[in-house]
Amino acid sequence: LEGVRKAMEGCDAVLHLAALIAIPYSYHSPDTYVDTNIKGTLNIVQAARDLGVRRVVQTSTSEVYGDPAVHPQPESYWGNVNPIGRRSCYDEGKRCGEAYCKAYERLHGMDVRIVRIFNTYGPRLRARAACLGFWRSTPMRPCRRWMAGCVIDSCQACPPHVSSSSLD
Repeated sequence: LEGVRKAMEGCDAVLHLAALIAIPYSYHSPDTYVDTNIKGTLNIVQAARDLGVRRVVQTSTSEVYGDPAVHPQPESYWGNVNPIGRRSCYDEGKRCGEAYCKAYERLHGMDVRIVRIFNTYGPRLRARAACLGFWRSTPMRPCRRWMAGCVIDSCQACPPHVSSSSLD
């Protein structure tokens, strides 16, 4: 939590993109998915609350819907989840992360937004990789992309397919 808090100092907003995503491995190593996808999200919202971060944007997944009975899923759709069926720790981790975000929004008056990203693919996507990063931007500093503890300057504040105005 201290490392997350230090990385977020002075931030106006945090785009929380971190997730362990190799779903087949989640059946064999559920503890790593809990640590990354659940405890990691909890660390983000706790640090944001403690530091007075203006907004947290949590990325989630269509997997939280379970096996949808409706296609495409409107925002009003709550899903079709069998609570005792086979679900990966990835699915449940993202669902739990959303629950933490909404709980912190209700309990602490935080501005939390959830973006469910569907069927993404890109040139640097690795099939069995963890996306461990978030973008950091403040009025006084250029954006920095934090990846696994390293800072890479001069990146864009948002990926090309996301308009920063849509987060206002």
